[in-house]
Amino acid sequence: MPVHQDDRRRRFELLALPHLDAAYNLARWLAGNTTDAEDVVQEAYLRAYRYFDAFQDGNIRVWLLTIVRNCFVTWAKGNRSGRLSFVAETPVAETAGGRRPYGAARRAIRRRCCWTASTARRSAR
Repeated sequence: MPVHQDDRRRRFELLALPHLDAAYNLARWLAGNTTDAEDVVQEAYLRAYRYFDAFQDGNIRVWLLTIVRNCFVTWAKGNRSGRLSFVAETPVAETAGGRRPYGAARRAIRRRCCWTASTARRSAR
């Protein structure tokens, strides 16, 4: 391995590996389970290492967690296409009639939370 690559690897390990737990926690929260979170984090760290030369000295934690989030979105589109839908970030003014494009998703989440809470109360009795 050339000296330059060895220095690059060491620098990446020194800066990025301390944030592995935070990356995993974010991925687990997004994915909802440990197996998928491990896949997302592995892909995120591979991407981060691949593009490490493009990292400008700044907050590497923010940079890494952004990559984790983007990897999750990419992963979810390919693996959960039937269960998840992603809403484009469109300003309200650009939507038809000024309606918010994520209103239906918000209502579905609320219904799901209410259903889960009522189910938990019934099973606790």
